[in-house]
Amino acid sequence: MKTQEKKQKQYDDHIQKIADSFKNGDIVGVPISKVDRTNCEKKIIPCLVQERIDKDNMPMFRLRTPFGQLHTLYAAHQLVPMSGIQPSILEGITFDNTNSITLVQASKLFARGTSTATCDCKTKCHTKLCPCRRANVNCSTKCHAKLGKCSNNDTTKK
Repeated sequence: MKTQEKKQKQYDDHIQKIADSFKNGDIVGVPISKVDRTNCEKKIIPCLVQERIDKDNMPMFRLRTPFGQLHTLYAAHQLVPMSGIQPSILEGITFDNTNSITLVQASKLFARGTSTATCDCKTKCHTKLCPCRRANVNCSTKCHAKLGKCSNNDTTKK
């Protein structure tokens, strides 16, 4: 029992040290679950630390994305430090807007912008009849499965 208590104390001290390194306005990342993203989308969404809340001696953080304040609080061990990185998407974020958003909604907006377009085209998405091309976003794995080479995913397209 003493060994377990000692290990728990070491873990708690480690988490406290990590939590103390995060200040208001710091940039951190929140991992996006595999089920909430496609294999070609980003795995981490950048956020700003809005405030620290100590809840039952456990430091929790309220985070802000470019699309709104995340609905849930996050513990220090759930965050990825992103010091030295300045994503352009986080520039000009203000903390006065209090609209609440879930991580899933924020990750969808982060990955595909304001467009939620997906398609089920039988062709190779050559024309603006494709909802993805019309919205000026690349087709993803959530679109037409096993179509082959889709022209809407070309890196050379304008």
